[in-house]
Amino acid sequence: RTFDAINATMAGITGVSPNNTKVKTTYTSVRQSLPAINDIQAFLSSHQTSIAQLALQYCNVMVNDSTMRTAFFGAGFPSTISNQTDRDAIINPLFSKMVGNVISQPDQTDVHEKLNNLITDLCNNSACSTSKRTLDVTTAACGAALGSATTLVE
Repeated sequence: RTFDAINATMAGITGVSPNNTKVKTTYTSVRQSLPAINDIQAFLSSHQTSIAQLALQYCNVMVNDSTMRTAFFGAGFPSTISNQTDRDAIINPLFSKMVGNVISQPDQTDVHEKLNNLITDLCNNSACSTSKRTLDVTTAACGAALGSATTLVE
């Protein structure tokens, strides 16, 4: 996808307006480093770095707004990440809305394992016993999913 398509895709998936001040500022600062042509052979590491920054900003805005967070994750969003049920409440919506079950997409079990490991590592045992840390870790997991090839390659 090209820079405008990436921005539109991230907005559509997260429900965050591309005109949100934080998102627009990030997009403006990284736009020059996003892919300009729709060719996987022309994809550079600098593109991925910029995509990661934009994905994290979209996720940051969504996760830290209770209305958008509930619209994306549902009413059962955990206040802490203390067990597998809490992690699944984050991982399952990320998979279904950012990856999906198309035959060309990665297997749900594989994606679930990677996101679960990321969340577990970021929680570092009991570090996710506060709602603030839960939001931070959710933002990271969201950014990893949103900035992956599953949402970027057509």
